[in-house]
Amino acid sequence: MSPNGQPTRGDAVVRAKELNVVYGAQSPTPTRALTDINFEVSQGRFVALIGPSGCGKSTLLRVLADVLPATSGEVTIGDETPNVLRAKRLTGFMFQDANLLPWYTVRENIGILAKVAKRARRREEVEELAELVGLQDFLDRYPDQLSGGMRQRVALARSYALEPQLLLMDEPFGALDEITRQRMNDELLRVWEQRQQTVFFVTHSIPEAVYLSDRILVMAPRPGRVVADIEVPASRPRREGMRFESPMVDLVAHIHHELLDAMKEH
Repeated sequence: MSPNGQPTRGDAVVRAKELNVVYGAQSPTPTRALTDINFEVSQGRFVALIGPSGCGKSTLLRVLADVLPATSGEVTIGDETPNVLRAKRLTGFMFQDANLLPWYTVRENIGILAKVAKRARRREEVEELAELVGLQDFLDRYPDQLSGGMRQRVALARSYALEPQLLLMDEPFGALDEITRQRMNDELLRVWEQRQQTVFFVTHSIPEAVYLSDRILVMAPRPGRVVADIEVPASRPRREGMRFESPMVDLVAHIHHELLDAMKEH
């Protein structure tokens, strides 16, 4: 890590080159979901994807996760393709819904992905993950005994159980109230600063994107494309009061105008 708290830049760990995704490419009316997406992201960076509904944010995550093939272009993660990383169980995914198994305890839900991957974590390791997200006192509770924020903490711990190199997060806090959402932002940053995975984080909230990220890819819809690639000039670690300081507030306003301009062009 560099002296100012930013992850050091090494070789680009995630690279997209002329990436295109077309739904129904063989039909008379194909839909171009992504067009000519290009970026390079260094290891350990936190990247937010922001843009209006229908701009292809989730589509891009699905390509990175190898659950949707690109129509053309290429994506590499280090020296690997997404399907190789997925086969090695080195890609984590966290959704808006925690998707916990209701008949499993917190302990069992945290360990379920590692168990399915036949890399079951020792009891002590699961307890360490629970402590990492502040759930060490809730290991024997069931999902219906937890708040929405606590269920997302379980999902966060579960996503780290496989020690992913790449963590993909699709609006994981979108269903939470504003105060709980801000607390989860701080919780996520605290965990990420310890583990330093490369993160792609989809959100509709500009302040959330600015507060969490090193870098923000602003997307416009139909066809989905990157219209701005913005570095966040704030140091790390982030602290709660930074949300309301001038540099971040100014950047929120700037990104807001970028999105408005993109929508006018559309």
